[in-house]
Amino acid sequence: MNQVDEIYKNKRWQKKIHKNDESPVAPSLYGEITKEGVQCIIDEFKLFFEDKQCVFYDLGSGAGKMVLHVAVSCEIKKSIGIEYYEDRVLSAIAEVPKYNYMSAFPPEFHQADLFNFNYEDATVMYVDCTNRELFKMVKDNFRKKIPNGCLFLYRGKKMWGDAGVVRGEFCSPTTYSKSRSLRWIMF
Repeated sequence: MNQVDEIYKNKRWQKKIHKNDESPVAPSLYGEITKEGVQCIIDEFKLFFEDKQCVFYDLGSGAGKMVLHVAVSCEIKKSIGIEYYEDRVLSAIAEVPKYNYMSAFPPEFHQADLFNFNYEDATVMYVDCTNRELFKMVKDNFRKKIPNGCLFLYRGKKMWGDAGVVRGEFCSPTTYSKSRSLRWIMF
């Protein structure tokens, strides 16, 4: 079994409602991008994922599958996950020593509020904005966090009008849909 298959083998995150949740979008419902969905993104945006200076961020990285997949598959600089919930971050960190990476550095996982993190080195960012509260917060507050030249990939409604230099969309699979629209903006 190859490393990518191993990342996804029997590691589906259990939905968990966090009591006394202080997350800005509490409580979360957890769906995951599939192995095929991540590979679609890598293939579609291969110029970014073949760049040795690429720094990839998964915002709301959960158990870290996408971050690990990118790090084992792509010769990039870094693959980083940002997740609010400590138990998910600890689960992702526990997976890091299990794999060999093509990325220059091993994957990083940070427990943080995605709105209070520094992304100045980001060249590619991904977020699933299907939660209405999260979508509104990202749309209203996040644009100033995205560095110029960064490819911003997201699931959810269109945002920021014509703010991007280039924009588009395509479909890739998730655990809750065989084909979900993925939008992108290049700033």
